[in-house]
Amino acid sequence: MGTSRMATTSGRIHPQHLEQAIEIAVAENGRPRWVQFQRWSDANPEKQWRLQPFGGYLDDF
Repeated sequence: MGTSRMATTSGRIHPQHLEQAIEIAVAENGRPRWVQFQRWSDANPEKQWRLQPFGGYLDDF
């Protein structure tokens, strides 16, 4: 299994340049296994807005 990381940027969506990176783990047969990226959320015990890991395992391909 290997992992890849991709990042994109855009100034058209927001006046400040935004960058979004995503990690994708790929199985030996080429199927994606899991994805992860940062999202802006307050889903944490402190209920504070911040970037946090988000993603999950992919199956049923």
